[in-house]
Amino acid sequence: MMKDQAPLPKDRTAFQTAKPNRVPLWQRFNPFRFVLRITEYLAGPPVYEELSSLQEHAERLRLRTSDLEVERDELNGHLSQLKIELERQEQQLNSLKKEKDELSDYAANLEKEREKIRHDAIVVEPARGHDVLRPVATPAVIPTVPRGQLRTLRDALEMQSGTFALLNQDGDDSGYGWKLLRNAGQAGDDRNSIFTLAQKAVYDSGADQVLFSGAQAANRPHTNRLLRYDVASNKWSVEQIAHEWSTGHAYDSNALNLGARELYVSAGLASNALRRMNLGTGTWSSMAHPSSIGFNSSEPSAEYFPDRDELLWLQTKRLGAWKRASNTWTLISPALTHLGWRSAIARYNPVHRCVLIVGGADIQRTHVTFSHAVYKYGKDGAVTRLKPSPASLKIHVNCAVVTVDPVSGDFIFIQAVLGTSFNDYTGQIEFWKYQVDTDTWTRMDESIIPAPENWWIDPYPSAVVATSLPKYRAMMFMSGAGSKSKVYVYKHA
Repeated sequence: MMKDQAPLPKDRTAFQTAKPNRVPLWQRFNPFRFVLRITEYLAGPPVYEELSSLQEHAERLRLRTSDLEVERDELNGHLSQLKIELERQEQQLNSLKKEKDELSDYAANLEKEREKIRHDAIVVEPARGHDVLRPVATPAVIPTVPRGQLRTLRDALEMQSGTFALLNQDGDDSGYGWKLLRNAGQAGDDRNSIFTLAQKAVYDSGADQVLFSGAQAANRPHTNRLLRYDVASNKWSVEQIAHEWSTGHAYDSNALNLGARELYVSAGLASNALRRMNLGTGTWSSMAHPSSIGFNSSEPSAEYFPDRDELLWLQTKRLGAWKRASNTWTLISPALTHLGWRSAIARYNPVHRCVLIVGGADIQRTHVTFSHAVYKYGKDGAVTRLKPSPASLKIHVNCAVVTVDPVSGDFIFIQAVLGTSFNDYTGQIEFWKYQVDTDTWTRMDESIIPAPENWWIDPYPSAVVATSLPKYRAMMFMSGAGSKSKVYVYKHA
């Protein structure tokens, strides 16, 4: 054994309990690992996780922003509708106030007439040296409106339901007549008037007037005219429209927006001749045309739908809507396939707050097919097909005139009966009503209608226009028929 060798333990136990040598702490410490741990602690989660979290949050914000923008647009649209409704209510309130004042004046005049009649019915009888005023034995009779004749439109309020009455005619002091309708007073033997191939006028309750815009024919430049009937004076007048738009028949395109105080009308068969007039200033201006969304030429029908603030355009089996705020058109229904290609019509119903879409015809060289399809466009924007119209009813320009009773909400149809062909008019007429709430057609007694030969220029209503008169609870029918030109009022309910 070497001298410097350490001595061995004396036994196994001593060997097992001997403590091994330990590494000092300063040798076991790793500064790099320590710094790395501190850095990870201070840095937080990994960078890519934070980026993902931020992106998710940004996407949620973007979606929320989009939802808020949609909600904002809906609220703005609702606000616009409320403003329009407020204007309409204010207009109706002003109209009712005006009507109240007029009725009060009318009642006062009737009272004066009654007192005068009572005074005239008193005679002077001698009695014992002095005069005594005593009433006549027979009571005085207050004069009434002649049967079937109105002195003014206000007399329509006293009409019996289910009756027609004459309001104006050619040659009377109202100014109405063939000279007025024939190119604003120009003479001629032409059978055309501004009513030719037209079907409806409009009633402006704000100014208590009836308006119609139209022209004799497209081949007569600068013949667009505005016809006006002032109820208060019971006078008709006509004025030329100063513009450079197309000239042509109005067909079924006269429409009125009471809230915005605007009249809309087109000219001819094209879909790019629509124009509007400010009722307050009388100024005409241009607007976006239905042709901007692809409408083709045909007899158009225009109608304003106040519940949706839409000007509707019906043409070639399609329905479009114009928004005044944006001056843009939108296609509501690309294909109302069961309508006729030409001359289908649209009529707003203020009682049931919907638009009726009906009729039209497909005119071929060899035959004509009339449509009996009926649709309803509701205030909710839904288009619903209803039951067909009666087989004998043919809705087409020259064949029928259609308006709405402002009291019952019944649609009123006067039509010329056809024989076996398109131009085979029998000289007979039919009188129908349609109740959209029950989808019911009822034929009425046509004998109450004044004989067409006394106020139509043809055996069919080629120059007869109609409008509803809510204020007077009646409807007006106007004809351009030479010396037979007349204005009738019909009280339905």
